[in-house]
Amino acid sequence: MTSRPFVKMNGAGNDFVVVDALARPFTPSEDQVRALADRGTGEGFDQLIAMEPSSTADAFMRVWNADGAMVQTCGNALRCVGWLLMEASGSDRVVIDTAAGPTVATRAGDHRVTVDMGEPRLAWDQVPLAEAMDTRGIELQVGPIDAPVLHTPGAVSMGNPHVVFFTDRQDDGFVTGSGSLVEHHPLFPEGVNVGFAKVLDRDRIRLRVWERGRA
Repeated sequence: MTSRPFVKMNGAGNDFVVVDALARPFTPSEDQVRALADRGTGEGFDQLIAMEPSSTADAFMRVWNADGAMVQTCGNALRCVGWLLMEASGSDRVVIDTAAGPTVATRAGDHRVTVDMGEPRLAWDQVPLAEAMDTRGIELQVGPIDAPVLHTPGAVSMGNPHVVFFTDRQDDGFVTGSGSLVEHHPLFPEGVNVGFAKVLDRDRIRLRVWERGRA
């Protein structure tokens, strides 16, 4: 893989390397993605993003996780790509196609972008889960059977799978340890992004997320 110019961006702390592949194809191997993702010897990122041409949208966004696996989409990356496309075109609205389908990004102020990712996918086989169950409270817990530290999360897909625990524990060690454990649980055949949500008030939630596919 020859060197390519890129932009380093982040959305809500989720960091990306964004490559302009609109005029020239960008096809890194899994090994090359992992090498670039390494925060010690490479550039370091959560996801690698390529902006590619599209016949039906302003661009197609391709996404690789840090472990080299290609995934369908990423909400924070869509906001970053949306901002780049709107800055380039002078528009306040762009359509970005992804492997999960098209998304509309809209300017919402200086360096602020909102994206419409459509309705949440709540059916067990849309997340997907390995077996049928009510995704509002799935049969999963972390810790001792009689005193679990996490249990009965909700599951949802917004083009990529998420599981969300409501908990007051949001420290780095807990998020990393629990998130990396749940990510590879057999219930999630495609892996899963793990959310740790703390209710702060009736209209405020603090969310930390363990991203699947970390190198």
